[in-house]
Amino acid sequence: MNSTISRNRKLIALCAIFLGIISKGTISIEFELVHHEQCYGQMTATTMKFREFVYDTQYHYLFRFWYRNFVTVFAPFFILLYLNIRIVKALTTYSTATVCLVTNGNSEDLQKRKASARAATRTLVMVGCCYMISNIINVILTSIEQANKDMAVEYPE
Repeated sequence: MNSTISRNRKLIALCAIFLGIISKGTISIEFELVHHEQCYGQMTATTMKFREFVYDTQYHYLFRFWYRNFVTVFAPFFILLYLNIRIVKALTTYSTATVCLVTNGNSEDLQKRKASARAATRTLVMVGCCYMISNIINVILTSIEQANKDMAVEYPE
């Protein structure tokens, strides 16, 4: 599996960039600018609102809610979690021969390896928690928007 990933590294990176462009680049077609002449010269002179097709079609439910949340929140989280688990596993799983070769029979080297494995485990937990905390607001707002469409569409005139 590792050799397949190594051989296709450029393709994987290109696919990730393409998914990012599709996922976030389409936001620009969802909004329209509204100019308020009575507010000329103020910050509220131009506002944004959703275009009609956003809520009148399945685009909102299928693409905005399910696809965009999956690609930008859940998939990166689980990929990150998987890769970090593999790193921790690689640091903590040694055969007896490997430990003897790496440490040369020195218990201090073995303790350093165990400490680095513990640090990697802590890092795994911290990175995963930080990622989830930073994205939880997005998930909550998107869920509320999905459940109560009228609340998200109310704009002051």
